[in-house]
Amino acid sequence: MLTNTIHTEIGNLPIWTVIPFIGILLSIAIVPLINDKLWHHNFPKVSAFWGILGLSLLFWQAETPHLVTEIKHVGLEFFSFISLIGSLYVIALGIYIEGDLRAHPVVNATIMLVGSVLANLMATTGAAMILIPFLVNTNIERKNIKHTIMFFIFTVANTGGSLTPVGDPPLFLGFLKGVPFLWTLTLIPNWAFTVGAIIVVYLIVDTLMYNSEPKSAIIKDETQTAAIKIHGGANFFLVLAVIASVIFLHEGLRELVMIGSAIISLIITPIKGVEGRVNTRKKNEFTWFPVKEVAILFAGIFVTMIPALAILKSSGASLGVDSPIKFFFATGALSAFLDNAPTYLVFLSTGQGIPWPAGSELIVDVPVKVLAGISTGAVFFGAMTYIGNAPNFMVKSYAESRGIEMPSFFGYMLWSVPILGIIYLAHSYIFLG
Repeated sequence: MLTNTIHTEIGNLPIWTVIPFIGILLSIAIVPLINDKLWHHNFPKVSAFWGILGLSLLFWQAETPHLVTEIKHVGLEFFSFISLIGSLYVIALGIYIEGDLRAHPVVNATIMLVGSVLANLMATTGAAMILIPFLVNTNIERKNIKHTIMFFIFTVANTGGSLTPVGDPPLFLGFLKGVPFLWTLTLIPNWAFTVGAIIVVYLIVDTLMYNSEPKSAIIKDETQTAAIKIHGGANFFLVLAVIASVIFLHEGLRELVMIGSAIISLIITPIKGVEGRVNTRKKNEFTWFPVKEVAILFAGIFVTMIPALAILKSSGASLGVDSPIKFFFATGALSAFLDNAPTYLVFLSTGQGIPWPAGSELIVDVPVKVLAGISTGAVFFGAMTYIGNAPNFMVKSYAESRGIEMPSFFGYMLWSVPILGIIYLAHSYIFLG
């Protein structure tokens, strides 16, 4: 997700080579519905099965020298991906926001708004993992919580990070490809409309949920409030170090800084704590499981999506995508299920290959509105599924580790598709039409 090239020169692949990719997606979606405990004990085997099958089909169909290069590239990309995600997770959970506010709809909405701003300064992963423990602690007395976690994913883990190249990997890749660093700030109206609309919908939903809460839960929530204090604040500097490494350092040294920052975080805010100080990780109920789950599942996804991206790149120009709205929905629809960073680059390349009318305002050889469609589509649609963006799965896994029963893969989409679909449709006609 952090590299600036796509290596998909592996020949013309038949469409059935994407079966393992579809298989791993369906496994993530269906198996937990059938038997959640079975899934949690066996998801590494499922990921390994589809990954090995995917590689077998590739070696059967693809040109070996190019395939070896592609696998090497994907391996390095995955290492960069898990270094970023893992380091931000470790560092963020070294920060503990003490306090317990009233679990009122306006309070929750404010946390989401603040997180949506922070996502542009410390990436969606950093902002999400810093704030999700506080959000859970604030709402733990309530019976209806899962919708709040989902709207948090919609905003902080996705749409919130659309204003800077730091916010989300696709925008960083655009920066590496020549998009001016500050250009994404022109998307402030898009950001404000989308984040604002999601939060308004949340306020309506949560007000209804809040009014249906048992009276005992509301009384308990109101009597257990406490002032806000921040512990482990030195970790904020380590978050900045990770973000700076993404912006300024090259592959290899960048990952070294990320991993080193995570190690320093574990030293200054250790898992077992230090006598006389607040144990931030214990307070946040830190476990390694979310990182383990994301690493194992996304390893399989990275491998099996190779043919999907190759086919998309070879035939992308023939898809009839030739307007800002079409680029928005095409980039978005695939970003909900594929890695949004290479999907962004594929459609950026597609846009650069179209002979646009003379006089069009271009940035990196693409009309401004088309670039806006590609950028917002890649970031916004990550909220459509649990696998659309890595923080989604980490937030879900963390919430479940705190005893919150989250919706299944399809259960989540029953919320995301109608709510976000209507908002994104309105966004496209207001800003991209």
